[in-house]
Amino acid sequence: MTLREHVVDEIGQLAENDLRELARFISKLRSRPGSKTSPNPESAPEQEWARLYTECAEEDRALANAGLRDTVDRLAEEDAA
Repeated sequence: MTLREHVVDEIGQLAENDLRELARFISKLRSRPGSKTSPNPESAPEQEWARLYTECAEEDRALANAGLRDTVDRLAEEDAA
């Protein structure tokens, strides 16, 4: 089985909410500078770029907060031990 076939098989087994998350991830991959599938900044509407930056900022903030909560929980467990 090729890597592409394996990925397609795995995607076929994802739940709807996981598919949405995967779609966002793929969008981020394509919008990275230097990506072969990166859109040309001049061809994308300014509002689209603003929306992507906002979406990424919100997700980054949520991930950072989740990481901080994990750290606080682990430190509390260590203190209790």
